[in-house]
Amino acid sequence: MANIDDIILTIDEDLISRNKRYVTLSEANRLLIEKNVFTKIDSKNKTLRLLLETNQIPNAFLANTLPKEWRIPLSNSRPKRKKVVKRKQQIQKEPPIIGKSPDIIDDSSLHYSCRR
Repeated sequence: MANIDDIILTIDEDLISRNKRYVTLSEANRLLIEKNVFTKIDSKNKTLRLLLETNQIPNAFLANTLPKEWRIPLSNSRPKRKKVVKRKQQIQKEPPIIGKSPDIIDDSSLHYSCRR
């Protein structure tokens, strides 16, 4: 089994690089196997689930969703995620033009024909 600090560090680095709020248990297992922190045997033995259930991973919680899932957010010991602020572009409205608008067509030049 890997050191708990290595597990937390690996998850935190992934969260920061992908700018995500949390990872689920299955994502974390996949990540830890990919980064060679866990072996496939550790994953099959549900090592990470046991660590979560015994509160050894800080800030991890069981979400109140259906079905219930473990979520592992960024730990307090790591630097915070970069906040992405999306600002709406301010649309400047032009003041109304008093008088004739160039979009209005003069009716005197149009020829109307009506069929009865």
